[in-house]
Amino acid sequence: VVSPETGEVTPASALSGGTTDQLYLAVRLAAAELFSAGGEKLPLILDEAFAQYDDHRTEQALKFITKIADGRQVIFLTCKGREVELAREISGGRCNVLQLGYMESD
Repeated sequence: VVSPETGEVTPASALSGGTTDQLYLAVRLAAAELFSAGGEKLPLILDEAFAQYDDHRTEQALKFITKIADGRQVIFLTCKGREVELAREISGGRCNVLQLGYMESD
């Protein structure tokens, strides 16, 4: 990873778990776009994708996913009540929530 402030290269192993997960999400989203180019948009399945994110990162990621979700099915799996609340809020209620088993609020 190249730091935009200094131009220095930082190995991924030196990054925090949340930052590493952000990189993985960016790669997954880019791959989905590449595979969908010129054709049908592929569904996006996110399973505990924000496990190491803080609240700000989670909110920003959900806002971005809401923007790119137009015409694409997004399946978002989480065990965190706060993430479900954020997804509902950010999507303006345009999400369907299916609760399986017991979910504890954060």
